[in-house]
Amino acid sequence: MMIVNDWVLTLKTRIVVAVRQMGYWINLKRLEWSLPKPNVREAALIKEFRTHILKQLPSFASATWVDFVTEFKRYAFFYDPRTFLRWRVVERTMFVVDQIYIPNELHALRASGDWEQLWKAAIIEQNVGCPTPSPHLFTTSGNLIHHAYHLLKLREAVGVNFDRIETVFEFGGGYGSMCRLLRRVGFHGDYVIYDLPEMTLLQKFYLSALEMSFSAGNTCLINALSELGEVITQRADHKKSLFIATWSLSETPIPLRNQILSLVKEFDYYLFCYQPHFDNVDNIEFFERYADQRCEVEWKSWRCIEYDAYYLVGKKVASTP
Repeated sequence: MMIVNDWVLTLKTRIVVAVRQMGYWINLKRLEWSLPKPNVREAALIKEFRTHILKQLPSFASATWVDFVTEFKRYAFFYDPRTFLRWRVVERTMFVVDQIYIPNELHALRASGDWEQLWKAAIIEQNVGCPTPSPHLFTTSGNLIHHAYHLLKLREAVGVNFDRIETVFEFGGGYGSMCRLLRRVGFHGDYVIYDLPEMTLLQKFYLSALEMSFSAGNTCLINALSELGEVITQRADHKKSLFIATWSLSETPIPLRNQILSLVKEFDYYLFCYQPHFDNVDNIEFFERYADQRCEVEWKSWRCIEYDAYYLVGKKVASTP
């Protein structure tokens, strides 16, 4: 009898999951059908994105990210890229919808002295990707609030002025949201993103749709480690520089982490966010050891209880805001 009950419960659970999944697919298709026909420029971006991403060979990455890329390609094949911020594979990994910590982060932004002059306009969301509006402020998204909160904490901790930074290097740039945000808060220099090839294609699609420049002296999207050293040297040498790695470096194999960190040893500012553990690596120990080795940098570190993660921000001792 117990075996029968367990079987019935399992069947009911599977039916519920299947119904919910079907509802998700239907709603995603409805969203696609509600969009206007792509104009000539949008059609060209969509074609370029799909053509290249479906031809892209599997990336060298952790098992977690290999699975992500496989699922991401399925979405890219079956669904309109103009809705990519509603894809579950994206929402799970790089787009915060409405987590419990978002109201507190929005409150912190509003309570800062720069809300009216800086953050209020900077976090107005755009329609590219069909981002889900935040229920706490309909003009923005939870993800944009979350990214702005990172920059707010960096600004409060080390007093950085974004308009004085000349080079930003972001390791693992998601779909390009942080790049877009930093340009809105006054950064006008060179922005370099290093990421998986599939993410580079997504970043190019997103930022191109926003009509952001990809000239040699503006935004550089790169996925070849062999080219990264020269790119960083050309753009960051003797310039005010900021390195950003929010959850990306802590999800990377140790050898690659060390290679990346060796490239940014002369940077002026650092923003790390990381989870305690990933793929059996103790990230707390890793980042504590790294900070201890970089005694020429003033570090501040704290735990964010709401999502069990840690901040590590730094400013080189000789640097001025």
